Order: sequence, then C-alpha cells, then structure tokens
Amino acid sequence: MKNFWIKFSVWLVQGGVTSMTLKLIGIFILISFIF
Repeated sequence: MKNFWIKFSVWLVQGGVTSMTLKLIGIFILISFIF
C-alpha cells in the first residue's frame, strides 16, 4: 500500500504540476495517510 502512495506522489509531481489544486489535495491526502 505504501508503494502506491510513492507512485501517487511521483505522478503528482510529474502530471499534477499543471493542476496546482489537484497537487495540493494530493499532498494533503498523503500527509493525512502518513500521520
């Protein structure tokens, strides 16, 4: 499951740069799952 979040964060950096709101939501979700 952790591997999925690593791939998801990589996807956010690569493809989510165009949509800053999507990137911010993704980072927020990542933080909420880590902590």
